[in-house]
Amino acid sequence: MGFIKATLTWIAMLLGLAGIAALFYLGGFMAWRQHQAMTSWTEVQGEVVTSRVVTSRGRRNSTNYAAQIQYRYDEPGSKVAGTWARRSTQVLPIWEWTSSGQSEAITRTSAFSVGSKPKVWVNPEDPNDAFILRQYQSWPIGIINAGILALVFWLSALMKIGINGKEASSTLREGGLRLIGPKETLAQIRRRWLMCFSASCLLPVAPGLYAILGGADAIGWLFWITVAISGVVLFIVGVQTLQAWRRCAWIGEPTVLVAPTPVITGGEVLIVAEVESFKASVSTLKLNLVCARVRRERRGKSSVEVRDELGAWGVPAITLNQPGQEPASLTLNVILPSELPGSGDGVSYPRVEWTIEIDIVGAAALSHKARYPLKVEGAADLG
Repeated sequence: MGFIKATLTWIAMLLGLAGIAALFYLGGFMAWRQHQAMTSWTEVQGEVVTSRVVTSRGRRNSTNYAAQIQYRYDEPGSKVAGTWARRSTQVLPIWEWTSSGQSEAITRTSAFSVGSKPKVWVNPEDPNDAFILRQYQSWPIGIINAGILALVFWLSALMKIGINGKEASSTLREGGLRLIGPKETLAQIRRRWLMCFSASCLLPVAPGLYAILGGADAIGWLFWITVAISGVVLFIVGVQTLQAWRRCAWIGEPTVLVAPTPVITGGEVLIVAEVESFKASVSTLKLNLVCARVRRERRGKSSVEVRDELGAWGVPAITLNQPGQEPASLTLNVILPSELPGSGDGVSYPRVEWTIEIDIVGAAALSHKARYPLKVEGAADLG
């Protein structure tokens, strides 16, 4: 079941990447086509036949105003100017939700009054294809920006899959509460900083094209929408990054050092566990010790290793430094008493093994509780 789920996840990721590539291709191809038209189409003489403002009903009972200009032009290569071999109509929509767009449409038609002779750019391969207003359209830029946004979230999902697959042990769930360990928190910071950087890269995209391609007429409302979306994404990702950073600051990644040669005195074993490198906000530490004695028992002509569990000893929770202090360092001395279960049974136990489980509990940011479990194993030869 897990393999099927993972396979479907990666198929979805690949399909998403293909969709992103299609967005970049479509936007880039359309932008390239526009650039080709701006630079390589033939310039001829034209004449405006009609110039008027038309209205249409938009969504939510709004009114759209458009400048409709009908013109005729000489065919490229015509030897006699003014033959007007071609006619064309170009509709320039002014998208406004209110009637304020009417003045913009009137301004546009006044620039192309009836009888005026503007320049017309004609496709040399198809003389029926022409335009009278030499400017870039904005929608290819919107498609490219949509591809950039999609790529940001695709990378975020890709990193999330990697975290779940490789660092699942650092994430616990208890009582419906998500418990975040340092490794995942640091990965979240890296992922969100990438998103933050990518989103910030969107901000200069629209202004740059806005300046290069001709100002308000070239980009219009799409420019401001792009900037607004980029700003919102940048703000959200920045807040999430700050939250992840605060969690990382609240959760310390401790190291535990166990003495390589425990002290053995009169049948007692002294185990020294040193816990260090805490962050200042860690409040409590709990330790649990599980031990076993190991002996060899003869069975026929051979001997086998036998492990006798000695049980567990719980050490009371220890309160560490309070928030605002320096990182903590703590040494725990755990003594295995000589009167252990099975003592005096006449059986020799030359080896003792133990497992120290440390559970660090701290109050993380935003009222979340963070826990970091740590497990250390060791052994001692009793001689």
